[in-house]
Amino acid sequence: METQCTGIKPKARKENNGTVVTTVEVVDEPGTRTTVTDAKWADIEEADAIVRDYITGSGVHLTEEPGSDRAYYQPGTDSVVVPCRAQFPQCAEFYSTLFHELVHSTGHKSRLDRFSGPGNHSFGGQEYSKEELVAEIGAACLNSICNIETPDSFANSASYIQSWASKLREDRKMIVSAASRAEKAVNLILAGGVVA
Repeated sequence: METQCTGIKPKARKENNGTVVTTVEVVDEPGTRTTVTDAKWADIEEADAIVRDYITGSGVHLTEEPGSDRAYYQPGTDSVVVPCRAQFPQCAEFYSTLFHELVHSTGHKSRLDRFSGPGNHSFGGQEYSKEELVAEIGAACLNSICNIETPDSFANSASYIQSWASKLREDRKMIVSAASRAEKAVNLILAGGVVA
């Protein structure tokens, strides 16, 4: 299975006898405090409030999956799955990943309906590329709104967007279209998932 989240592993420690014990905290809902002691990690109240209001208003099902290294949005079940927040080395990476997947969820037919139009939405296709840009731009905007962007999270976003550079060269209007869609997605998330 391909890793979708870099640097994400279950928390583990070595006991005196050399055995490795995995300790992953499960968080049932945004805003629930973890026992992570790393000074780089803390729940961000504003981000949690945005997430909580959006999943409550939109009906998106959110799961933090312990031990996973995958993050995705599943349109068929209208659900977002991300690795457990305790697995991320810094809070900005967790929220960036979560916001990315929540932006994808705004494309559901009951919301902004980005997936039912013409075009190939399969991996690597033009519409897939646009959707990935929408999600990454939207996540970066939400991180900025919550004031949780770090040099590492910014570099990750820039690197991710750069990975689509060939698609951007093929369609010079793609970035403008993706930014417009991202703005609509961010506005919907900030409105608590209520479609006007």
